[in-house]
Amino acid sequence: MAKQEKILVVYSYRASFVAKDIAILSKKYIVDEYLFDVSKKYLLPFLLIKQFFFLLFNIGKYKYINSQLVGYYTILPVLFGRLFNVKTVLLVGGAECFSFPSIQYGNLRKPLLKWATKLSFNNASLLNPVHESLVLQDLIYYPVDYPKQGIKYFFPNCNTPVHSIYNGYDTNKWKPSGVTRTPNSFITVAMGLNMHRTYLRKGIDLVEAAAAAFPEYSFTIIGVPQGSSIGKKYPNITVYSQVPNAELPAMLSRHEFYFQLSI
Repeated sequence: MAKQEKILVVYSYRASFVAKDIAILSKKYIVDEYLFDVSKKYLLPFLLIKQFFFLLFNIGKYKYINSQLVGYYTILPVLFGRLFNVKTVLLVGGAECFSFPSIQYGNLRKPLLKWATKLSFNNASLLNPVHESLVLQDLIYYPVDYPKQGIKYFFPNCNTPVHSIYNGYDTNKWKPSGVTRTPNSFITVAMGLNMHRTYLRKGIDLVEAAAAAFPEYSFTIIGVPQGSSIGKKYPNITVYSQVPNAELPAMLSRHEFYFQLSI
């Protein structure tokens, strides 16, 4: 049996999409994981030193490095990749491509993080955005900060190859469950709604506006923190803080329409 090649997956937190990608990659490669926990910003210099020595002593083991999202923790992997001729692939999820100072969102509104992102983009072997709109888009709906957003708008001289890979889902799990749908019912799911910028970015303000305009329709919002005022003014809005993942397909199936709004 041929010996499996080894790769390194770098991430700042093991989100569900990270776990799914690791599971997919593990079918072909031996996957080593490297957690770069940036939750405590004051530890950043020490984390970079630790990562430097890890890469120095281990870079030769890997066929390539995969980074889940982009930030300070991708600076050293792309530079080591260049130096030691190890390909680096960056998954680009969204925040790395945006600057919305008006709602305090996006890596590119912070000068140092923008520099780290630019360096990472320019020195990587491949960029994998989850959608083409992250590369360049006209922001007709919300042109408050900039008329356009995306990698090519903020970094027009970035020549790193780009190949979009859309987010996937399990079609055996996420399908209608056979329950009766409630007519004129809408549902949306979001996380981080304890932050006002996420409330705006995920269009929850528009869900509330729709509920006010159509009192005969029903609206469900999943992900509302305990004690939040979201939805409280509207008798036709039902909120949930968390719903077990296994229960979501049936809950979605009971609604006629699904909202996935985003600036």
